Amino acid sequence: MTGIDDDLGGMPTNPAPATVIPVGVGLFPGHVLAGRYEIVAKLGHGGMGAVFRAHDRELGEDVALKVILPERVRDPGVLDRFRREVKLARKIAHPNVCRVFDMGEEGNLRFLTMEFIAGKSLRELLANGPLEPTRALVILHQIIEGVAAAHAQGVVHRDLKPDNVMIRDGGQAVVADFGLARTPTGNTAASNFAGTPAYMSPEQLRGEPLDARSDIFALGIVAYEMLTGRLPFTGASLGAIAAATLRDAPAPFELSTLSDSMQRGIKTAILRALEKKPADRFASCMEFGEALASAGVTHSAETLMDAAPLARVTETRYARVAAVGIVAALALGILIWRPWSAIIHAQQAPAASAHVGIPSARANEQPALNAKHSTDEAGHEPAHSEVDTRAALAILEGDFDSAVQVLEERRNRAVADDDPASYVVSSTQLALTYLEMGLPKKADDIAADFFARKEAKLEKFSNDWAMLLAVRIRAGGMTAEEFAKERIAWIDRIRGKQPTNGPRDELDWLDWSLAYGFSVESRAEAIEALEKMPRTHEPKVEFGRLGTDLVEGKVYVLAEQFDKAVEPLTRAAAPGNALEAPLVPTRARFYLGMALQGKGDEAGARRAFERVIDRWGKAKPRSMTAERAREALKKMGASDKHVAKPTVKPTNPFGTAIETRR
Repeated sequence: MTGIDDDLGGMPTNPAPATVIPVGVGLFPGHVLAGRYEIVAKLGHGGMGAVFRAHDRELGEDVALKVILPERVRDPGVLDRFRREVKLARKIAHPNVCRVFDMGEEGNLRFLTMEFIAGKSLRELLANGPLEPTRALVILHQIIEGVAAAHAQGVVHRDLKPDNVMIRDGGQAVVADFGLARTPTGNTAASNFAGTPAYMSPEQLRGEPLDARSDIFALGIVAYEMLTGRLPFTGASLGAIAAATLRDAPAPFELSTLSDSMQRGIKTAILRALEKKPADRFASCMEFGEALASAGVTHSAETLMDAAPLARVTETRYARVAAVGIVAALALGILIWRPWSAIIHAQQAPAASAHVGIPSARANEQPALNAKHSTDEAGHEPAHSEVDTRAALAILEGDFDSAVQVLEERRNRAVADDDPASYVVSSTQLALTYLEMGLPKKADDIAADFFARKEAKLEKFSNDWAMLLAVRIRAGGMTAEEFAKERIAWIDRIRGKQPTNGPRDELDWLDWSLAYGFSVESRAEAIEALEKMPRTHEPKVEFGRLGTDLVEGKVYVLAEQFDKAVEPLTRAAAPGNALEAPLVPTRARFYLGMALQGKGDEAGARRAFERVIDRWGKAKPRSMTAERAREALKKMGASDKHVAKPTVKPTNPFGTAIETRR
């Protein structure tokens, strides 16, 4: 390992079985740091300190701890680097970026806590040689998205390399180690040379000011290495590598398993990313990603499948999306939409049809493929586009006004363009956001508009009606009797379209969440939902449990079964898909606070409520969830920082009193 990994012991990953031995900073398995973090195992060490896997006793989840050697704490530059890593990484909320939580100290030790990632580093994957092209492209696009999220916050990573990318056991790529990251305005000539020479851009090697295009150069090197198993610039020493980077063209490479046209498109994109002059490269990561996507998506799905299958992407995930519908999948955080996601869908569609066992499975999934084609052919936006990303980021930061503006514009455009997929997705997210803002009338207007259209082209989205039905009753737009009648009709409809995983009278987890759990807001409703809860306790939907976890946990909380609520809510509050279901993590954190309080864990509850307010306490114009968290803290006697009086007295998390249900 080189660069930051030599200093801090590498990425947080699964420890290999080994005999326990002391580690330079004096921590052993079982030691509890700062009264909270119980050391589980050492993951790595270097000249600056060590990385450990630890169990957070307060939140009940594992984290990675980076601990600075005591003798290095005296160096203010080291502490500044740690503080910078926390500050910059916490600005980025994205499923392809490793979350950094906070700094802490105990005695003469200083440490930071970050997300523990179960998986392998990209470097470990490459130890066996280059990746097959399709798998490499999928991983590369995820890396690009994580880096793009950093750039959107004005953060340049400056040390992108396979060592700093983790691949979760489920296959998701995560970018980490922002210890060398800086904002462009914070660069100095001296600091710009920090990094790993083999992955540095020419301007970084020269110590010049850097911007996002320097990271694009590093991404080009990573892409080259993933596809070929070697570096584009080589030499016998670091100086020789640097000289080659500054002077030479990348070594020629071939991708013989791909068609000539695909190979040409991918090579052109990578070589442009590796241009010596920043002005000659892509202007943004997203441009690089789109160029790679175009090279793959504009050619046949069969070509991609012939190249080699993806590393196992769970078939049931796509089968369930095909059977349930686009909006429900998005709202519950099941499916990640990207302009280039058609690559994955193209490969998985046949398997999905076989799994569901009905001819219509492929047809129901077709909007996923059409999302990309609509952009190319008619100028329509894909089902999850840059527009959705902007809205999701705004929601995560509590800027609901901006999110609503983006979603309203997209919804209006969808109507004008006669784009039903975009209309349904934007309508659902818009309605849910209005509920969080305490504007139930506006939420109901959005849902009512959907049902009023009754157009044949919306028929394919009928499986998503349950979500909008729940919006209507939570907004007071229909009576309990009307809702019950519509729900029964919806359940009968889906039972006629798809098999169940259990007895005929039992819904699966996702359908239960939509039909019963999502609308629950009282103890009586929670008890009713528990009676209908699936008796099979298998994982809900791989890659998308955060939405069903939130619903399950909320139902347990409102039914006052607090012990059962903690596990699913903990998962939902720390999701990997936050950008796809941006309302879920903070709402889950609130209900987690309620569950912990119900169990008698006042400290844990207080921290959960405070994190809700830290996220949405200054929401524009308001957050009903944050206002409830303030009320809870006020009753607990919390500090003034978190209990400033809300502008409007909250009722439930979405601003609608139970009494509105007639």
